Amino acid sequence: MTTILILAAGEQVQDPARGNYPLFLSEVRGKLLVEQLFYSFQSLAPRKFIFSAREQDVRQYHIDNILKQIDPNCVLIRGRGLTKGAACTALLAIDQIDPDEELIVTNANDLSDVDLRTVIRHFKDVGADAGTITFESLHPRYSYVRIDKDGMVQEAAEKSPISRHATVGLFWFARGEDFLTAVQKMIRKDVNIGQKYYICPSLNELILLGKRIATWQLQLNEYHPFKSAQQLNSFDNMLDVGRFS
Repeated sequence: MTTILILAAGEQVQDPARGNYPLFLSEVRGKLLVEQLFYSFQSLAPRKFIFSAREQDVRQYHIDNILKQIDPNCVLIRGRGLTKGAACTALLAIDQIDPDEELIVTNANDLSDVDLRTVIRHFKDVGADAGTITFESLHPRYSYVRIDKDGMVQEAAEKSPISRHATVGLFWFARGEDFLTAVQKMIRKDVNIGQKYYICPSLNELILLGKRIATWQLQLNEYHPFKSAQQLNSFDNMLDVGRFS
C-alpha cells in the first residue's frame, strides 16, 4: 500500500490576476490544480493521502473543505507558520507515515503527464529503494541528480545544476522509514540551502547507506511546473492553442 504526502506548507506564490489565491488553488483544465494532483495518483490506489498546509492558509482559503470534497479520508496536517523548508514540512506528518509502507512525497505545485503505475513499476523492477522523476533543465530553481549509465542516482543537490537531470519534486520510497531516516540525518548534519532544508539532498544520505535510487526521465512537454504565476499563465496559453488536451 502507498501513502501520498503532498506538501503545501511553504510560503505560497500567489497570482494577483487570479484573486491572490495560492497557485495550487488555480484552475487548470477546468479543475483546481490540487484536485488534478490528487487524481494523478488514483491509478496507484493509495491507502492514504496526507496534505500538509499552513494553518493560516487553511483558514483563509477553506482548504479543509476543499480536501473533504476531493477525498473525505485525506489527513490534513496544519502547520503553524512557515517551516524551514520542504523536509521540515514533511516531518510534520511523521506520525502519519508508516515506516514499512511505500511513500510518495510531492510538491503541490506540479503536474506531470505520466502513468505513475509505469514509473513505480520501473523503480521496483530495478530493485530501487527510492526513486525520483527527472526532466532536462539547467535552471537553478530546481533540484538535481547526477546519474550513472543505468539511471541510478550517484549524487543529489538542491538549486545547483550538477547535471541536466532536474527533478520534478516527486520522490518515491519503498519504505517510509528510509525517507524519515534520510531527512533526519540530513537535518542533523545541517545540510541546508539558504537556511532551508530540502528533500532532494536527503537522497545523499540513502546513497551513503548503500541504497539504490532510480530515475525516470520525462520529456519536456510532460512536466508542468507551477512555481510562478508566469509558468501557470504559459501553461494556460498552451492549452488555448491546443498543445495539451
